[in-house]
Amino acid sequence: MKKKLFPLLPALILSGCVTSNIKPYTGDGPIEAVGEENRLWHAAERFEQQLEKGDRLEGDAAMQAYLQGIMDRLYPEFKGSIRVYILKQPILNAFALPNGGVYVNTGLIAAMENEAQLAAVLAHEGVHFINKHSAKQRKVNQLSSALAMAGALAGGPLLATLGLATTVTGYSRDLEREADTEGYKRLIAAGYDPAQSYAAFEAMAREAKASDAESPLFFSSHPKLQERIKSFKALSENAVASTPRDINASAYQDYVVDLRQQVLIDKLETGRFNEIIATFEAPSQKALYPEVDLFYLAEAHRLRNEEGDLDEAKKVYRSLLSSYETFPLPYKSLGLLSLKEKNYPEAGNLLRQYLVLAPKAADAAFVQQYLDMIDKATN
Repeated sequence: MKKKLFPLLPALILSGCVTSNIKPYTGDGPIEAVGEENRLWHAAERFEQQLEKGDRLEGDAAMQAYLQGIMDRLYPEFKGSIRVYILKQPILNAFALPNGGVYVNTGLIAAMENEAQLAAVLAHEGVHFINKHSAKQRKVNQLSSALAMAGALAGGPLLATLGLATTVTGYSRDLEREADTEGYKRLIAAGYDPAQSYAAFEAMAREAKASDAESPLFFSSHPKLQERIKSFKALSENAVASTPRDINASAYQDYVVDLRQQVLIDKLETGRFNEIIATFEAPSQKALYPEVDLFYLAEAHRLRNEEGDLDEAKKVYRSLLSSYETFPLPYKSLGLLSLKEKNYPEAGNLLRQYLVLAPKAADAAFVQQYLDMIDKATN
């Protein structure tokens, strides 16, 4: 007997056209959200309030103003409508909310080598807002879930169909490619070097490989990184190179040099040692950091403690001590390694020098206990 198809199913199939009725913002007048878009807008505002109350935002007003200036350059007609914020997270990520809030993690800012690379990411996220991708994707998700239920009611395999529906998360590949293509046009129109678009994704691919993840969070629902790098290279090759294109590497470095160090510290504290090591193994990335920041590379090797790591850490510590005799931190770390190897004379000398250089350090009492232990062991 032929099973009856519930009336719900054709109605849902017809509703698949609903995303075509969602028109992008034009920038010609005030930004207004209606219906479902309005509900998404208010949900985004509540989410933003939670972020602010949770002390998750970077408080550097000058840096936020700098990033906002990049976004305003990309989307001049949406100035005041697209707002950029910085999240204090070392994980590589960025996202746009349906109310115009664009959030960029400190980890992503640190991974970019110049302003043009970050502009490529911001241009992409701006498209998600002005083209109302959140509303479109919500419609797609609703349709997928409803079709799954309709199929189950019609006698289809409930679990298998629902399982397939749950894979529709984040933006679809079509919407992501739309953001790539239109964001790229914004990058060109704003006068940025188009070649930096794929360089930005290459930096992200390197971080993804180092983190042993299939992709950074920023790409959890995006096409594969290598596919996107290839796509952006093709776009860049077709760009007209008749006018100079901005990179603004020097200005970018001035704004992010301190943030980059903080990201290294945050990665150490969260055990992201491979990412730190990969950063300094890439010549273009290593060149962005002052030599003194090699201390965090040594710390990553010491704390990871895999084969050859301790030897590499000691080599970097000793190099820093020869160049920066008054830099206290390598004395402590190298002293602790010597102590672990029961080289008490060297450990004692290094730890004492640390206390001479940093007598008021928060861990001074802790280090003194080690010195007392060394004295007992050698007397």
